[in-house]
Amino acid sequence: MVLPHGRSWLAFGERPRVKRLLEQGTLWGLAVILGALGVGYAFTGGAGGVASDDGWELGKIQFAVQHPELLGRVWNDQPWLHTLINATLCRWLGEGPWVPRGFTVVSVAAMWVALAWMGGGRLGWLGMVAAGLLWAGCRSALNVGFAAMLEGPALAWAVVAAALLAQAAESRPWLWVAASGAVMAAALHLKLTAAVIAPGLALLGWRLFGWRGSLRLAPIWLMGWAVTFAALAWISPSFRWEWLLGSHWAARSGALADPTFDPGPVPLLGTVSPTLLVGGVFGLMAVVRTGLPPVGVFAVGAWLGALLFKAVAYPWWPYYEFHFAVPLAVLGGLAVASAAQSLRAWWGGTTRAGMASHPKGLSSEASTMQPWAGVIVLSTLAALWVGFGTSALHGFWANVVIQGNRLNAVFSPHLQETAGKARWCYAGPHYYPELAHARILPPPELLILPRKRFWSGQITWSKVTEYLDAYEVEWLILEESVELAQPVFVAWLTNRYEEVTSRRSAQLWRRKVPAMVPAPSADDG
Repeated sequence: MVLPHGRSWLAFGERPRVKRLLEQGTLWGLAVILGALGVGYAFTGGAGGVASDDGWELGKIQFAVQHPELLGRVWNDQPWLHTLINATLCRWLGEGPWVPRGFTVVSVAAMWVALAWMGGGRLGWLGMVAAGLLWAGCRSALNVGFAAMLEGPALAWAVVAAALLAQAAESRPWLWVAASGAVMAAALHLKLTAAVIAPGLALLGWRLFGWRGSLRLAPIWLMGWAVTFAALAWISPSFRWEWLLGSHWAARSGALADPTFDPGPVPLLGTVSPTLLVGGVFGLMAVVRTGLPPVGVFAVGAWLGALLFKAVAYPWWPYYEFHFAVPLAVLGGLAVASAAQSLRAWWGGTTRAGMASHPKGLSSEASTMQPWAGVIVLSTLAALWVGFGTSALHGFWANVVIQGNRLNAVFSPHLQETAGKARWCYAGPHYYPELAHARILPPPELLILPRKRFWSGQITWSKVTEYLDAYEVEWLILEESVELAQPVFVAWLTNRYEEVTSRRSAQLWRRKVPAMVPAPSADDG
């Protein structure tokens, strides 16, 4: 087979970086990870829900498909790029949760390709597989890695931005640096918490170019970032800082003052996975021992960024643990690769002088790890993973594969009967896959209604009833612990709606009078 301009695949394999990856077996480890992602997607692609916030994103995407002209009215405390990309893909490929889940899996796959490329052969096949297993053994990594949520793609493309910066050290630095800034801007437009990777980018730049070189290249990076960020903000249906940032800070105060809110235990170090934490510590030692490899320096910086975010984030949601999964998994992979390299050298009787000139690129620094230390690293991580990592896999399998997150069967028949006649249905986000299937969603101002919106004072239950009246919403799916626990809402409800059926703690209500279709412009910001 021949590449453009007459270049063969064999010639492609002779490129220095690709050759190093082939010699170290890194691409074999990458192939295992990508294959596992493909298998996981086969099970999760059509699931109605995988992670906690799936409903919000599936609802926004479906709303963008059905009512693109009304997107400007949707209260949204996140950037719009994820919704716009997936709505476009749904129009091209067909509607369904498999589209945004596919986007997440492709993004995560790109992240692992970037890590392999940035590793430059340091990880090898064993280090890559170990990093993949450590990542999969994190409590939230698999759920977020296959969900329609924003966290996975945002952090994934931020890692890709780091790999582009690493490529700048080898050829055409200005081009790759500008591309890195542009991709980082896109990652921030997927979710602003992609900024947790920023310290990793800064340390990576220092490691590759030194502080002076980094400062010389910084204007180019910032130019690529600024142009892309401004362009994406321009095409977004809304870009309001009081929603994007103000709502989060105001919600922090509201959550602290809410006596009914119990955030649960917050992990001291950001993750409850001892496997990741121990792997991170071993990885720090490996980074120092092997001469500060760029991928290790980047992982250290990303870990620091996750810790900085944890210091200011409140409430702390369990899926924030995902921020720690990638850097700690990479550090653990480096520790495993370093330990295995030392043991191979010991078993083969390789001397330090021989290792320094080894054709496979074994470094003399790796020989500083004694055989007993290598055994401790490998056995400790293996034992911890068996004890804790497998429980995360089992939980993911039980929640997603076995239960299947099927659509609710009780309310669907009623909604399907009025499909094409009724226009609006108010419900919580966990019902959005069912509503999307019936093509009847909440009105724009009520599409995104998380607790933080109430905590920040940007919405009240009285205002919710005003919107429901203004749009004459035909159907309501109400929860006993949410809407039906609000006296103001209940007093309004019983005069206008009648209960049709119930399912566990949820009730389906229908409007008593025929609905009109006015859609007045409203702004609760």
